[in-house]
Amino acid sequence: DPVAVVLDPNVYSVHDVTGTLKAFFRRLPDPLLTSAYYQAFLDAVQITDRDNKLYQLQSLVETLPPVNRETLKYLTGHLAKIAEMSEENKMTVDNLSVIFGPSLMTVDGQETGSFQTARLEWAVVAQIVSYYTWMFQVSYYSCFVAL
Repeated sequence: DPVAVVLDPNVYSVHDVTGTLKAFFRRLPDPLLTSAYYQAFLDAVQITDRDNKLYQLQSLVETLPPVNRETLKYLTGHLAKIAEMSEENKMTVDNLSVIFGPSLMTVDGQETGSFQTARLEWAVVAQIVSYYTWMFQVSYYSCFVAL
């Protein structure tokens, strides 16, 4: 039961949990945002018109396999909640995107190329987290409802 898990903060830090989560996503056989849509996500995030960019990203999210889409929904909802408390934890959407972008868009051993490409990966994740409720058409706290 994932809801009943209690981690002792004297044994495990938030960094341990985050590292484990990132490692899980990096070790998937295909990235959460899938190799098939990798370039499409990078192209969409470069669209200059904000509304068009968001509609393109939402369309791509909707085309993800159901398990990927639901996992992304819960993860980005959680990241949005963390970012909401950035005054206390210093984890802004941008910081979270740098941490999770590569883990959600690529897998271990897959080279992303340049720093510019990495910045685009961060931007994809930042947009999905920033517009979480609109992107998934949910109320803000729906990601915290028991599975």
